[in-house]
Amino acid sequence: MNRRHRHRTRNGLKGWNCRPCRPDYLNRIHLVTDNKGAQTMLKKSVLFTMICLLMPAICFAIIPIPARIGGTVTIGGAALSQADATNYSFKVTRSNGTDLSPATAQSAGLNATDWYIIDIPMYDANDQTGGAHPGDSLKIHVYNGGTELNVTAPSDGRFNCGDSGSTAQINLAAQAEPANIPTLSEWGMILFAMLLASSIIYTMRRNNTFDQLR
Repeated sequence: MNRRHRHRTRNGLKGWNCRPCRPDYLNRIHLVTDNKGAQTMLKKSVLFTMICLLMPAICFAIIPIPARIGGTVTIGGAALSQADATNYSFKVTRSNGTDLSPATAQSAGLNATDWYIIDIPMYDANDQTGGAHPGDSLKIHVYNGGTELNVTAPSDGRFNCGDSGSTAQINLAAQAEPANIPTLSEWGMILFAMLLASSIIYTMRRNNTFDQLR
């Protein structure tokens, strides 16, 4: 036995903790175990690196707090309550009627305090490009069963958007029924009636003139 390779024996058995003396299959087992440990450490290192790289992006990807508006609703001079507002809905768009994105600026019915509540999405260059800017001209729409009503307060439903995280009370007033816009046939009937009345007046004046000449 090589002096450099002396080891203690117990009950005449070789010490298997000694790498040169233990069987070859045990050395292979230790080799596989060492490789698995190295692979586990490598996976943990890669995972830790990915977390470190993604953490700043996660921290900075914060969507702006919406601007909240709310208030009472008066329809045809009568205050609207939660029980009566089951068919009513409210929506905020840009002043030209285009929708905001995401489409969260809408509400159905009233809450327990008989208020409508709408959260307006705010603009963010990275995550919310369809949101509103502070000071933008927006418009509130009131619907009854899908039919849009004419909002009289604020005038034509227009208001200016507040800052991110702001709250504003905007009480709404709308007509009970949508305004009737005359159709082309109705305008034609009105014009025909005016022409008929004019012709009658002209005929009466002409007859009076002839009577005076006689």
